[in-house]
Amino acid sequence: MSDPANPEPGWRGRVKAARRTAAQVPSRLQDARAEHNSVDLALAFSERDRLVGGGLLAGALAFRLFLWMLPAALTVVGLLGFRHPVDSAALAHRTGWQALTVQSVSDAAANAHRGRWVAVLLGLFLLYFASVALARAVWVAILLAWGQPPTRLPSTPKAAGITVAALLTGAAAATAAQWARDSSEGLGILTEIVLVFVWAGLWWAVQLTFPRPESVSRLQLWPGAALFGLGTLVMHLVTVVYLVRKISSASVLYGGLGAAAVILLWGYLAARLVIATAGLNWTMATRREAMAARRDG
Repeated sequence: MSDPANPEPGWRGRVKAARRTAAQVPSRLQDARAEHNSVDLALAFSERDRLVGGGLLAGALAFRLFLWMLPAALTVVGLLGFRHPVDSAALAHRTGWQALTVQSVSDAAANAHRGRWVAVLLGLFLLYFASVALARAVWVAILLAWGQPPTRLPSTPKAAGITVAALLTGAAAATAAQWARDSSEGLGILTEIVLVFVWAGLWWAVQLTFPRPESVSRLQLWPGAALFGLGTLVMHLVTVVYLVRKISSASVLYGGLGAAAVILLWGYLAARLVIATAGLNWTMATRREAMAARRDG
């Protein structure tokens, strides 16, 4: 029998100690929550995300984003093909996350030069409906995250235009960052810092198009925009350093299904970031209201 005064040696003792520590985590978090505002904010944010089903909403958005990428790549590759043959490797290197779709569509287009007009027109037609579907999914997800009643999109053509403009602007920013990194390491770092503000400002402008509580002003949407800017920077670096190589290896080992799975993972992370921005804004808005109520009381 083991001595109660001495912990049980070996891996069994370490497992029991880890279990005891894990069991104490909830109570320690609650104690820290009462003492530190940052812990309270983080826990409230996490609780809100679970309440609205952030994971499920992100999965739906990721699927819509994946469907949007296909006609977008078809349209871009078709337009570029009128000028010169598309170098799919170079284009995928610059845009990163479009690697699978760009290469697949450009390989198909290389065998159909006479049908480029058909490819472009078909791509634009499908891109419009994919943009509307993606805009509706984002609209509903943001409304649920804010706790607002579901409403219809005010204008589907406008929503499609905003979706295309926002995503293409993001792709252009990623391309500029890749060019800067290839030119100079110092210029690449400076460009990445500037892009944080670019992406934050872009998402702040997009947030203005969504309904929100009347008590929330435009300036109070900046916490979510800042989170989006920083999160997008991290995702961009992960894409360049890891996911592009992962997509290539997955294509070799598992074919299109493996590469599609990696792209869906990227889309899921991007969607989680979108939901998180609304959740953060909601959490901070409710905290401000609670603090105002305590002052008035």
